[in-house]
Amino acid sequence: MSSQLSHGNTPQSSSEIRIILVAEGIHSPANIGSLFRLADAFGIERIIFTNAKIDLGSSRLRKTARSTEIKVPHNVSDNILIEAENLKGDGFELVGLEITSESISIDQMKLPGKNVALFVGNEKYGLSDSVIAAMDSVYHINRYGDNSSMNVSHAAAIAMYCLRSSQNK
Repeated sequence: MSSQLSHGNTPQSSSEIRIILVAEGIHSPANIGSLFRLADAFGIERIIFTNAKIDLGSSRLRKTARSTEIKVPHNVSDNILIEAENLKGDGFELVGLEITSESISIDQMKLPGKNVALFVGNEKYGLSDSVIAAMDSVYHINRYGDNSSMNVSHAAAIAMYCLRSSQNK
């Protein structure tokens, strides 16, 4: 009979592909905490928060993150375009998650064979036009309901899963 695994006996996966998460203007402590927890779960190397103030003392952030805010390297930057330029210079493929007139369905995502910087946007406005223009590719998540968007941490989870699972294809 199958039994549930605990934190101590859950098998860990590994990957040679480095993924960095870049979050533009995320403000909700719950979303920030969720991004930390997801980054830990998917082996994200680092989170770069841009155009945001991160309160690591927030009880909502800490409750959602479940101590991953301590484990996952992160920094805060005032200029997302400089971060994008630096990542590109370091050999990262810049991948945006946003619905645009030219975005590709995420179910067609293929890992580019090199390191990836995944960009996610503000809870209300998404990625800014200047960031979208800097991306090597932009993907969207197909929706089947009436709402035009998803929660940023839920969308990031789907994208991280697609990036990690595409490396096995």
